[in-house]
Amino acid sequence: MTQLQVNQFSHGLLNEGLGWLLSCLGSFIGLRCLTRARAYTGRTRAIWLLIASVAVGGTGIWAMHFVAMLGYTIPGQKILYNVPTTVISLVTAISVVAVGLFIVGFGGGPGPVLAGGVIMGVGVAAMHYTGMDAMHVYAGGRMAMSGEPSSSLLLPLLLGASVVTFLLMLIIAVSPNEDEIRADASLSRRLRAGGSLAVRDRLRPTETTQPDVFAQGDVFRDVLAQAEAFPQAETFAQAETFAQAETFARPDIIGQPDVFRTSG
Repeated sequence: MTQLQVNQFSHGLLNEGLGWLLSCLGSFIGLRCLTRARAYTGRTRAIWLLIASVAVGGTGIWAMHFVAMLGYTIPGQKILYNVPTTVISLVTAISVVAVGLFIVGFGGGPGPVLAGGVIMGVGVAAMHYTGMDAMHVYAGGRMAMSGEPSSSLLLPLLLGASVVTFLLMLIIAVSPNEDEIRADASLSRRLRAGGSLAVRDRLRPTETTQPDVFAQGDVFRDVLAQAEAFPQAETFAQAETFAQAETFARPDIIGQPDVFRTSG
């Protein structure tokens, strides 16, 4: 039995270092997206969960795995990668992470957390073995080979991961953080509550029959009382004049106005 020598560091620590960096960046971006998703509800929360799925599943898991795998070589053997199968592994990683995050993001209690964790764990394993299935090892020149070598995949993969990471970090940088989102939501609720109170006060029925003429029911009630006391008055102004005259004519009942005391 021939033993093959396997070299897992064909590019030195480049692949492993880049894989570690992508894993950290993907996890960091995903967590920042989750903090924003937690502050929202409904459709906006779903959008942030999808962005987190791309960050964690695409950059933090898939890109990290493949960057590390591209540093794997076997002397005397040709390693090629099937591109469609590789893409399927990428879609698998993002999809299972999205399913797990949606279960946790829109659920409550330990049940959704456990279910989401199991689904994501099984999905990551499925992604890993799908990616391994995309790797074909050929004895150089002995058979027909199909696929792409690691050298032709490494640069596009790194470029794509870098672009996606930059865009995700840009989205997070220009978006409000969790505290700002909650402060804006609280301010909006207070403004809506204040507006509702203002509208309710304007639409609240008064005890008068003509609220458009007299905004205060108490004032209108006093004027009506004066009009009933002086039916000979043709207008409210005359009724008020008669009431003032009555006040001066009967100071013992109504009171002692300053003018009446001065004239006396």
